[in-house]
Amino acid sequence: MLLRPVSPRYFAHKIEKEIQKYSRENGQYMAFIPSKFRKKEVFPVDTFKELILTEFEGRMLPVPKKYDQFLTQMYGDYMTPPSKEMQEWYSHSIKAYHKS
Repeated sequence: MLLRPVSPRYFAHKIEKEIQKYSRENGQYMAFIPSKFRKKEVFPVDTFKELILTEFEGRMLPVPKKYDQFLTQMYGDYMTPPSKEMQEWYSHSIKAYHKS
């Protein structure tokens, strides 16, 4: 028996259907799924409820009011740069552009 290739869209559809089973209004936590960081990216839902504007590279952007909670959970002491030996570069295939 040969296995046929399965489209990534098939899995995306299955994941979306599973996610929709759960209420967004009564949940206590939210997560970025799928994630290589796993439990590091599970946050109390109120982490992202309120936004504030902050300047970043010359633009005012909305960020979570509890950004310190988010950054600390993800990166620990995010205000201290890691040594050159500990720095990692992550690449991804997403290209983002800003429309002027």
